Amino acid sequence: MDILDQAADKPKDDADVRVGRRVRALRLERSLSLAELAAKAGVSIGALSQIERGLSSLRVKVIWP
Repeated sequence: MDILDQAADKPKDDADVRVGRRVRALRLERSLSLAELAAKAGVSIGALSQIERGLSSLRVKVIWP
């Protein structure tokens, strides 16, 4: 089983999904690409994508700035 299969099998936390949707909405509202926001936040594009889809939690260290 690879990492993508594990992410698909993991149940999504409602809070992670809600935060991810909000991050995506704000990113689009500000006309930022995934790459632009990822660079500003200091995370990879893949990590940001997973956060927006609710597959990964957003750490306070990332969201605070």
